[in-house]
Amino acid sequence: MKRIILLLAAAGTLHAAPGETLGKIGDIEIKTDEIREALAGLESSSNAPVSKDPAALAQYVRALLIQRLVLQEALA
Repeated sequence: MKRIILLLAAAGTLHAAPGETLGKIGDIEIKTDEIREALAGLESSSNAPVSKDPAALAQYVRALLIQRLVLQEALA
């Protein structure tokens, strides 16, 4: 099974430099700018808790990584 590597800091995760890797499964990576775009796509009311709660943000990044992994496996 592939390992999930999350590089989320407890604070300031969304303040990291654009292009910095936040999470990785195999060769699939999530970068800070991708998370910013994904959070911007959420409704503002549902975005607030995720962007301010490190645990919720980590869970969101894991979910996006798993979605991309499943998509990659389906297309293979």
